[in-house]
Amino acid sequence: MMSTSKFVFFVVLALSVLVMVDFAQEKSNHFQPSEDPYLGQILPGAIPQVFMPGIVSTKEFFEFSNTISPDGKEFYFARRINKKDVLMVVRRKNGSLTQPEEATFLKAAGGFEPHVGVDGSRIYFTRFAPPPSGLVNDKNLSPQDMEAQMVNIWVMEKSGSGWGEPQFCVNGMYVTTSNSGTIYTTDIRSTALGICRFPLVNGQYANREHLPGGVNKPVSGAHPGIAPDESYIVFDSKRKENPDDADLFVAFRSMDGTWSEALDLGKQINTPGPETCAAVSPDGKYLFYQSQGDIYWVSTSFIEELKKKNK
Repeated sequence: MMSTSKFVFFVVLALSVLVMVDFAQEKSNHFQPSEDPYLGQILPGAIPQVFMPGIVSTKEFFEFSNTISPDGKEFYFARRINKKDVLMVVRRKNGSLTQPEEATFLKAAGGFEPHVGVDGSRIYFTRFAPPPSGLVNDKNLSPQDMEAQMVNIWVMEKSGSGWGEPQFCVNGMYVTTSNSGTIYTTDIRSTALGICRFPLVNGQYANREHLPGGVNKPVSGAHPGIAPDESYIVFDSKRKENPDDADLFVAFRSMDGTWSEALDLGKQINTPGPETCAAVSPDGKYLFYQSQGDIYWVSTSFIEELKKKNK
């Protein structure tokens, strides 16, 4: 007759095997050992999917604000740990994924909300640091506008196997760039709150342009995700009954540079909770965003359908 201790041992062993099998099945449902540009993930369709569940998006932490390199080998995101936002990175090396680890070079630069540029040679980020020209000490500036001078976009260029020194770029918070190099960001000055752009002209950034149309009206937009060809922009804004509930909207750009009225991305995307931090993949095929403390992604094909339905 089997002793009690042996019986308990075999029960625990059986449960351990079941857990391991279940974990392996969960991973196999989301991971393909391949060289596709999305770290081996099964690509989503019109229904949003959690991105890399258990690896990037976890039950324990709040994840948001992501960017993926054009070659698909690096995925950066923010993870809130003990009320502190930590920049993490997952890399693909020799066909395998690394575990998420802190992006120490961004931490050293004081960066957050990173964005990898279109060719992968630059990484932009928000940084609390004054511009090289210094702060404007104007007694007429509100405390918010004084603070806004300290929130700027910086950039680092690839240097060998690492990154160079941070260089000041433009004023703003949360950055995204287009194929042409134009920067889209959030202006947090009280007198000009909303989404703006800095066109790249002859290697220099032109003056700030605030987006017209429905991007910043009736309520200002924030956290822009620009399509690589600048044909549309996805952003979050608090335009519903609940002032704490930010939702995602899209506006379309015309050939003459004007912008359409904003369209709600709908119940498939927007939940009763906040959706924020949109980012369009470098190839324009997928939309990433934060919802319920996880990072989701979805095919951008629905955005074109939304445009057709609302012509």
